[in-house]
Amino acid sequence: MKTAKSLLLLTLTASLLTACAGEKEIEVAPESTLLQQSDVYLKDEDYTQAIKYLEALNRRFPRTMHSEETQLNLIYAYFEDSDYNALLNTADNFFRHYKNSPYSDYVLYMAGIAREAQNKNIVQDFFGVDPANRDSFSMRSALDNFNTLIRVFPNSQYAPDALERMKYIHALLARHEVNIAKFYAKRNAWVAVANRLVDVQRHYPNTNAALQSLPLLKKAYEKMGLTKLAEDTAQLIAQNEGKSYPELKKVAAPTNIKPPKLAEQK
Repeated sequence: MKTAKSLLLLTLTASLLTACAGEKEIEVAPESTLLQQSDVYLKDEDYTQAIKYLEALNRRFPRTMHSEETQLNLIYAYFEDSDYNALLNTADNFFRHYKNSPYSDYVLYMAGIAREAQNKNIVQDFFGVDPANRDSFSMRSALDNFNTLIRVFPNSQYAPDALERMKYIHALLARHEVNIAKFYAKRNAWVAVANRLVDVQRHYPNTNAALQSLPLLKKAYEKMGLTKLAEDTAQLIAQNEGKSYPELKKVAAPTNIKPPKLAEQK
């Protein structure tokens, strides 16, 4: 037993010494070595190790000709490592230092899909819980990223996928707002109901949730004694009778997320 404990202690000590040596190497290695090693780990899909070298590059050599590419690689590695908060912090830093970068569309896209990923809940997905019932902050933020991408970089290679994701998010957020309106309706808070549903009609008009919420909006106006608005809403209901939009499925995981190679595109 003592021999086994001694061997275990020696193994642990060796592992710690190796780790410390590795950390020391990272802190003294030249930029070229860090670049080479981070590339090796990225190609091997060992993102945890790649991040160590990329973070060292970002920290120790913040303003060199390789800095922009380092941040792009970090964003990619963080996504693959599911470290979405670190990705978003790096994206913010990228925009502060590279405002006019031709690769901003990539960073916007990655920020958007990272915020989408933050909305995932494996347990709720397993039990079929509607994602529209979750907190909507991350999805709204993702929508902002994709919307900026489409507006500023309409011809970006990431634009088509971003557009599909925006459609899904619109439908999701519309259901989210309608669910809140229904909650208020159960408590006879009709002003709050009307305010929510008017926002749904304004911001998410081309969704099934917007169409299906019109009768509740009409009822809210009736409860508040707003006869003219109730009649206008009744006309909208009649005009849209039988109308529906295709049910949108969640967009598949992104496939085109490897960072652009700056040297190849210059």
